[in-house]
Amino acid sequence: MKKLIILFLFLIPFLGFSEWYEFGPSSIQTNDICFVNFSSGQNVICTSTGIFIEDSTGNWVEYSYGLAVMGAIPYDNENVMLILSGGSYSDGVYLFNFTTHQFTVMEWCYYPKFVIFIESIQQYFVGYQGGLITSGNGIDWTIIETFNDKKLL
Repeated sequence: MKKLIILFLFLIPFLGFSEWYEFGPSSIQTNDICFVNFSSGQNVICTSTGIFIEDSTGNWVEYSYGLAVMGAIPYDNENVMLILSGGSYSDGVYLFNFTTHQFTVMEWCYYPKFVIFIESIQQYFVGYQGGLITSGNGIDWTIIETFNDKKLL
């Protein structure tokens, strides 16, 4: 009984902190969510058919390039960096412009799996089926030789 009371007292602070809120359309399956804190302030939901962006009226609008969007990270005030993957020669790193709603390819890479930005060294990294690539500006990409031809699971 003493152990049960101690366990209960330990859990009390956590009971009120587990609230979930629906974000985005309820009918979609999400691969990733990117919260953009720039002047445009638009959030991006990545799906197997494209991206969803909330418009000024609270409606979610889908934009598609015909490939699954596996991940997204903020890039600048007008763009978000995406990785598109569908097992085709169109796979790679793209920018999506919030104003023009256009996708622009930055680098081709087969089956990209993740994109991250490490702020302390100002570097982007994309893991894909052939290894790992990096860029300091999102435009010029180089292969990290240590990971060249290493397969992601």
